[in-house]
Amino acid sequence: MLVLWAGKKFITVPRMGRVTFGPKRKTKLNWVRVVLLLSVLVGAGVSVAGLAVRGNRPEWLNTTFFFPAAWVVNAMVVFSLGAYFLDFNRLYLIGVLYALPVPLDIMFHKFASMDLTFFAIGVPAMVILIIGLVVFTRFLRDYPLLPEEA
Repeated sequence: MLVLWAGKKFITVPRMGRVTFGPKRKTKLNWVRVVLLLSVLVGAGVSVAGLAVRGNRPEWLNTTFFFPAAWVVNAMVVFSLGAYFLDFNRLYLIGVLYALPVPLDIMFHKFASMDLTFFAIGVPAMVILIIGLVVFTRFLRDYPLLPEEA
């Protein structure tokens, strides 16, 4: 949170000024908050369910498949709804890159007997970081510092 606050205070506001959103945008942001709250509740529910069945899980519950599938579904739904409500198309790609590492890592371990955790997590993370750096440098170029008022 401190990084986000500092970025807004020292990078965004000096370049763009203070922005206030209209009622339509505020409604969209509230929907995103609802989606994030539901995601936290689903994550907590899956965690509690996992702890409850630990050691004596039913035969039909394949945890090797269930928890990564829950991760992917949750990440894709949350990022897709966020992208939809915020009109932010790049978030669809970021959602896919965020959802992929967990099942990829499990597949590498299970089917290829290879420990490629660094690559399964690192490659999507690097792509997301590169996208962010490109967007950030474009922002800095397109919005130079506003002149100080005397």
